[in-house]
Amino acid sequence: MTEPTLSTLREALLGGLRTTKPLDSSEGDLAYERHQLLALRLHRIVQLVRPPKANGREAWSAFFRAHFPHGDEHAELLRTAWRRPLLRNRPPGAGVLITFAAPGAHWSRADDGPLVLDLESLARDLELAVDSLLAGCAADPARALRVLRRFRRRPWTVEAFVQPRPDGYPLDHVAAATSTSASSLMRGGVSTEQPN
Repeated sequence: MTEPTLSTLREALLGGLRTTKPLDSSEGDLAYERHQLLALRLHRIVQLVRPPKANGREAWSAFFRAHFPHGDEHAELLRTAWRRPLLRNRPPGAGVLITFAAPGAHWSRADDGPLVLDLESLARDLELAVDSLLAGCAADPARALRVLRRFRRRPWTVEAFVQPRPDGYPLDHVAAATSTSASSLMRGGVSTEQPN
């Protein structure tokens, strides 16, 4: 695997988050799944930058405080009522309303109602937070090295490999995900050696 850089890290964290066309009102299930992807990516980012002795709540709040455009005022609400339920394939908890194609409602609360999280606006917030994080890494080489090292040690990777056809001629390159803790794809076969 090629050594990751801050730009490849950015692509890994943000790639595929934005829809190519606006979702319409009939695509609520897809919008829910996109919110799940945002929750997963945000969880992954926090794990990459988690301070050494911080617990999950502290790391989440620290990331929001340092990088999120809206600060950490609602960080705990997002952790417990948005991220946690969505990662468990459940609806958001009390205090959060997820929506899409409603940027004017994003990050608002009416009469102490739920915090509204608009899909496209939240994707933009995450992009700004990642750019803030990466700017901090670019200014601090030790921090960049620590984040990139954690990213490189993730338990899976995606690489291209050639799958032979039954008649012996190679097919096009195919992207495959594999758990690097169990096996690593290598030229010519599969190795069961543990990655370094």
